[in-house]
Amino acid sequence: METNLLKYLAFTEIGEGKSFTEASEILGVSQSGISRMISDLETDWGFRLFERDRNGVQLTREGSALLPYAKALCSDFKSLESAVSGLKDPSRGHLRIGVFSSVATYWIPKIVSRFKEDYPDVTYDLLLGDYAELEEWVAEGSADFAFSHKPASPDLDWELLDMDEYLAVMRDDDPMAMEDYCPAHCLEGVPFMLLERGGRSEVGNYLEENRVHPDIRFRTWDDYSVMSMVSSGLGTGVLPSLILKNLPDRVVTRPLKPPLFREIGIISRKGRPLTPVADRFMDYLKYR
Repeated sequence: METNLLKYLAFTEIGEGKSFTEASEILGVSQSGISRMISDLETDWGFRLFERDRNGVQLTREGSALLPYAKALCSDFKSLESAVSGLKDPSRGHLRIGVFSSVATYWIPKIVSRFKEDYPDVTYDLLLGDYAELEEWVAEGSADFAFSHKPASPDLDWELLDMDEYLAVMRDDDPMAMEDYCPAHCLEGVPFMLLERGGRSEVGNYLEENRVHPDIRFRTWDDYSVMSMVSSGLGTGVLPSLILKNLPDRVVTRPLKPPLFREIGIISRKGRPLTPVADRFMDYLKYR
């Protein structure tokens, strides 16, 4: 591997929190070699990248400013390696797929199982995150593509795969469980587990649009945590149907009124063709 690129990889690994020992194991270089590469970069660039003390190393301000560029460069190199490998033999490529929990649980095993029948030697990295993280990973090249909702960024392409209906989730002894539907206004003031992290989610937008103000007890991006808390009698939630195939004991669902849906699609970098193995993987999405 070209020496400068190896230096950038070392900088990236340590900048993301790895120790010098861990970086040496990942890159197959001695620990002293890692130290020398970082020292060479600091000499070449004219400033320190890390502050060293008894607790380890921390990025300097200059190091923090340069880390995203080094990550992008290293990610592009890994994409290049994957593309070269795929062109030589698409059956031995590597896929980096961004997913959220319900897709990882219910779609990916079916798709990969069928894909593996034809391409048994392909390897995978599954990157589990929220919508914002998935967009970021695709944009910076850490993921080849991701399952997500329609992105806000104009630099990402998106193709719709499915519409997934949200359902109200409650205990079987909740008064709302006696009804066929859960009107939005029935959520007013009730103890509520909100599926949300960071920015406003589809559920958060739905509550706002319908001018409903539940008593939000918990916020989490983990669907299973919401189901578990509902099962324990801590309140009500609203979750997508895809994750509700196996309900905990005493948990029931009711359609919302008005209904709420989320769009699930594939995001990829605009103007960047997929690697050969990723492009072939797209043909197997129908097996979800």
